[in-house]
Amino acid sequence: MTVTQFIRIFFRDTKTYKLIEHKEKERMFFMFNRQIARLYPVNANALNYNGIDTGLASDVWFNALSSRFNDIPNRLQPNWGTLKKTSENTILKGFSEAEASILSLYPELLEEVTNIEKENKKLAKEGSIKVTKKRGRAKAKKK
Repeated sequence: MTVTQFIRIFFRDTKTYKLIEHKEKERMFFMFNRQIARLYPVNANALNYNGIDTGLASDVWFNALSSRFNDIPNRLQPNWGTLKKTSENTILKGFSEAEASILSLYPELLEEVTNIEKENKKLAKEGSIKVTKKRGRAKAKKK
């Protein structure tokens, strides 16, 4: 389980949260507490001690927040507008219309094509570097 999955279950599906094992709650607590610290920094700091039962601490968060929120708070969701967008249009321009329409239907293929293109650019850069022999240091002339 990832932290994003844990946050989705925590805020959206309260019945499933109650079925999560104690060890899984312990694993997720540290990152989850850091996420919650955006909303409640004082409370997150109060639960951020070594030796604390982190499974019970996540249950404390659950009991405190499950009644306040019906969905994931905006502050905990990534800001998709600030992330870099891949230039799909520039990638699709290199293909025919039929191939471009197929690639647009399958985002996995488009991602694979972009990865291949990145690798080709990287290899092209590496290939353009010429390896030359190291020259010895010129000896200083004695006066």
